[in-house]
Amino acid sequence: MDVIKMSAKLYAARASVEPGEILAAFHRWIVAQSFAGHTWIDVADYSHVQGGPGVMLIGIEANVSVDQSDGTWGVVYTRKQPWPGSGDLTGRLRATMHGAAQCATILAGDPVFAGRVEFATDRWLIRFNDRLIAPNSERTLSQARAALASAGEAVWGTGVKIEHHPSRLALFEAIIRGEKAIALDAMLGRLK
Repeated sequence: MDVIKMSAKLYAARASVEPGEILAAFHRWIVAQSFAGHTWIDVADYSHVQGGPGVMLIGIEANVSVDQSDGTWGVVYTRKQPWPGSGDLTGRLRATMHGAAQCATILAGDPVFAGRVEFATDRWLIRFNDRLIAPNSERTLSQARAALASAGEAVWGTGVKIEHHPSRLALFEAIIRGEKAIALDAMLGRLK
């Protein structure tokens, strides 16, 4: 399966921040340009849109958002450009998940948030942003299941579960669940 455009969401276990604080944090990311392999260019605040993308950091290679689009707060890393050197679907999934885990690590470690942000590391939401190549169907799941499971096993080892609900009205999405949460920095290291 040749999906390039995909996103990974890491859910928050606890988050007590305002959209304006996220907006300011993303502006600091633009100024610092310290996220290797990414060029950040703009920030947009969609927090007024119920079920929308929240606050977004726009980049050339990817976008990052802190959203509640599915009713739960989390950080979403959306890859728009091909990953250098990640030829197969498993590699692209792991790289996209790593991007989201990196963003979560930076946000959780930001002194401005001082312990007000903590991420759940027991599940990932994966979306494929290509309805032509990857419609939200059982067929797409059967083509992607091994890669989804392999990406999950890189994080948690065995016991990974894949959840999917087909719908012609939505992008393909699957939840990868591990048996137990692990430390965010351990997750980040396992996805390299």
